[in-house]
Amino acid sequence: MSRIPCPLIKVSPRTLAQMSDTLPAFGSAVREAVPVAGMTRVQRVLLVALAVDGILVISGIALAPDSFLSVTGTGRVVADLGLLAVIATAAVFGPFALSRLADVGEVCLWTGVAFALVYELDLLLDFEGRSPFGFSPYWFFVAAALFASALAGYRTRRLSRGIAAASWALVIGTAIWSIGMMTTSYAFWQTRSGYSFWLRDGAVADFRRSGATNLWPFILEDIQGAIFFHPLLSLLLGAACGVAGASGSLAARRLWRQTYTRASERLRS
Repeated sequence: MSRIPCPLIKVSPRTLAQMSDTLPAFGSAVREAVPVAGMTRVQRVLLVALAVDGILVISGIALAPDSFLSVTGTGRVVADLGLLAVIATAAVFGPFALSRLADVGEVCLWTGVAFALVYELDLLLDFEGRSPFGFSPYWFFVAAALFASALAGYRTRRLSRGIAAASWALVIGTAIWSIGMMTTSYAFWQTRSGYSFWLRDGAVADFRRSGATNLWPFILEDIQGAIFFHPLLSLLLGAACGVAGASGSLAARRLWRQTYTRASERLRS
């Protein structure tokens, strides 16, 4: 096998010096654009959760490879990964980045974590056929959004902070919950308990009405749809409940201050 001659590229010492000066500047620019070391805890938690979500979405293809062969199945995976990337970008860059909400970041994080744990516990027990809650899980969204917005609004005295806290709390909680949801669904894949869960959930009835021929690829597409639509639902409910929760806390704060002022004036007189 003959060798292809490669010309020798000569670099002058001056060029090497310029390159050595440029590389640190380039590295510094990258660090400023993507300040990983300067990220807040809530940003790091969210980015890790989104990365795991992406890995689980791709891993699900191995459970039902036929679903990925269709245009719809491929589109769902691409849409899920694209939305996860958009959320990650919004969390780090732009006017709604979590670093700009440092005063309510911990409220978003811990409300989201609590929301995800309760929601996942309900899901896990539901897979085992003994869900302790007799109401729709969407009430978890409402409760978490109201709590986060009320607390953030009370602390900051700003309606916008309450809305942002409610929305981000649900987005963070949904990202963490999605890890548990996919893990649990994959663990009960093609089992009697898994089939019973999807039967109660209504996915089996949807499958029968759809005219599809294979249940489990249909279930996988249903899971992928949940990964996409739950963050969108989080934004909508977060904004709506955020207005209500923050407005209520601000009104309560003003009422308390007025009551306290009047009581103080009476004591002085």
